[in-house]
Amino acid sequence: MRLALLTATTSILLSSCAVFKATPPESISERYSTVHPTRALTSFSSGLECMDHMFKEKKVDPILVTSSGLPDFSESRGSAGYGTKEMLISAISTMSKESGALRYVAYDRSTPNILALQSAHPKKKAFKSPDFFVRGAITQIDTSPYNQQKGFSLSLGDIGGDFQNGGLANSNSVSLSTMALDLNMGMISNFQMLPGITSANAFSVVKSGSSGELSLSFEKVGGIYSLNENQADALSNALRGLIEVGAIELFGKLYNVPYWECLADLGSDSPMSVAARAEYDTIEKAQRIANVTEALRELGYLKADANSVAGYASEQGTLKQPLRKAVAAYRAKSDIFGSPVIDFVLYESLYREGAIKQQTVTSTSADTK
Repeated sequence: MRLALLTATTSILLSSCAVFKATPPESISERYSTVHPTRALTSFSSGLECMDHMFKEKKVDPILVTSSGLPDFSESRGSAGYGTKEMLISAISTMSKESGALRYVAYDRSTPNILALQSAHPKKKAFKSPDFFVRGAITQIDTSPYNQQKGFSLSLGDIGGDFQNGGLANSNSVSLSTMALDLNMGMISNFQMLPGITSANAFSVVKSGSSGELSLSFEKVGGIYSLNENQADALSNALRGLIEVGAIELFGKLYNVPYWECLADLGSDSPMSVAARAEYDTIEKAQRIANVTEALRELGYLKADANSVAGYASEQGTLKQPLRKAVAAYRAKSDIFGSPVIDFVLYESLYREGAIKQQTVTSTSADTK
C-alpha cells in the first residue's frame, strides 16, 4: 500500500514538472527574444520614420548637427544608464534615412584617434563644421512617485471528512519610476541657444508583480501551489523614448514642419496600435500568417500569383523559407530587425502601413470626385 502511494505521489510530482513549467507569456517572449536579436524600439520609434518622410516631402535643406552628450544631472546620478549620445545619433540617423535632412558630426575630445586620422586624411578639406548643437540632460528621476499593493487571504478549517485545512492567498503590486529630459538647440556660430527650440518631457515606466498561493491539507496528503510573476521596464527604455520624442520635437520646430502629426498616432494606447493589438490577440495563428502573407504579397515581397498560404507555412504554423525571407526583407527595410517570424512588432507595422495606405487611397478618391 505504501509502495503504491509512493509511486502515485512520485508520478504526480514528475508530471507536475511539465504541467507547471515556468514559461514567459507570448508577448514577453516576443519582446525579449532568446533566439534572435531584436531592434531596440519604443512606442515612439515609428514617429522618426514619419519625420523622415515629412522632411523628404518638404524638400528641406540638410543641416549638420552635433552634441556634447546628455549627462544625468538628477539626484540619482547614473541610475538611468548611459549611452544617451548614441541614442540621439540613432534617432537622428533614422530621421534622415531617406531625406538626408540631418547629418551628425561626431567631433569631441573622446575621439583623439579619429581626429589624428582625420588630420592625415587626403580629403580632410571636405570637413564641415556643424551648424547647430544639441544641449540637454536628464534633469529629474523619481524612482517611486506612486506605488500600490492589494491582496487577500482566505483560510478554511476542518469541515469534516479527511479534509483538515486549506488556504488561498493573492497579492498584486504596482509602482512607477519617472524620468524627465530637457533638450535645447543652439547655433555653433555664436553659441546662442535658439528661443523656443526646446523639448522638456517626462516619461514613466511600470514595475508590477503578482503572487498567489493555494494550499490544501487532508488527513494523509497535502499540497501547495504557488505562482509569482514580476515585470519591470528599465529606466533606459524611458530614456530612449524621451530622446526619440525630443528629437522629433526639436528638429520639427527647427524646420517649422507640423511634427505633431508624427506624434498624433504614437504610443501603445493610440487607436491604431490598440486596433492592431486587439486583432492580433483575437485571431488564430493561422490567420495571422494569412494576413501577413497577404500584406507582404501586396507590398511586393512575395509573388503576386501565389494564391495559397499553404505554400508559405506548414500545418503546424512553421514559416517556409520564401515567407521567412520575405519577413526578414520587410523587417530590414522597415528598420525593425528581428527574428524571421511573425510577432506583434511585425504585425503592427504591416497593419499600420496598410491602414495608412487605405486612408491615402480613400482621401485621393474623395479629392477626385
